[in-house]
Amino acid sequence: MKTFPFTYILYHKHTQLWYYGVRYAEGCHPNDLFTIYFSSSKYVKALIKEYGVNSFKYCVDRIFRNKLDAIRFEKIMLKSHFDTNRNIFLNRSLGNNSFGLGNTDFILIHNAITGEEVFQDRSSVIPIGYDKGASKTHKLNLSLSTKGRKPWNKDKKYITSPCSESRKNNIRNARLKTDTILCGYCNKNFDPGNFKQFHGEKCRNNPKIDLTILEKRSELARNNMCLQKSSGAFSKPKTPIGLFKCPHCSKIGKNYGNMHKNHFNRCKQLEALCNK
Repeated sequence: MKTFPFTYILYHKHTQLWYYGVRYAEGCHPNDLFTIYFSSSKYVKALIKEYGVNSFKYCVDRIFRNKLDAIRFEKIMLKSHFDTNRNIFLNRSLGNNSFGLGNTDFILIHNAITGEEVFQDRSSVIPIGYDKGASKTHKLNLSLSTKGRKPWNKDKKYITSPCSESRKNNIRNARLKTDTILCGYCNKNFDPGNFKQFHGEKCRNNPKIDLTILEKRSELARNNMCLQKSSGAFSKPKTPIGLFKCPHCSKIGKNYGNMHKNHFNRCKQLEALCNK
């Protein structure tokens, strides 16, 4: 099925507001407008729900050969009319989302001299004289627009609370179904998340590990423990009870801490076998 991307104009009779949009879905056709397609804008849909479809006047503005040209033209039209007549438009912004530009299809590039910004196909070669990303003017405007605003997370206190039994069971069951990875330094299996963060080359048993990694890890653990203590969520880990046998030297002991300190993966018998 052939695709005919197009731009369109909507006018709402009751509010006297305009909307300029683009449609470039696979297999789309200008005849889709207000028959099977009623714009992707949530504001247009809200007005249709309140006043009905007949409250809008609509027309197709232009038809294009490909979706990239349609998206670019929508940007040109909005950029030339939106800034000076913002109060009469239903369009709320000129950001990437307004033009349906996802990270998978297009990238934003700008002319290093003039600052002109255009969207181009991600697979295409960036033209000479253009750089990837937004222009300096664009970045400066974004910076100025956020100055004076209170950050959403300012003064927000993150207090950890005890995990409920049902959540513990859900986490435990999910972990049991997760494929594990064997760490070559401590000979234990771990889920991919823990392996990436604490094992492999970052394993504390790695003789070549950067000591700053271990220091940062210890500091983070101490800070989390202090936060849990201040919120009343801290509880000491439960020590296993029973007899523990080292598989390398057959030593049996009741003290779980001492056994793991001097045996199992740290057993002298294991070190002797590895050195042979």
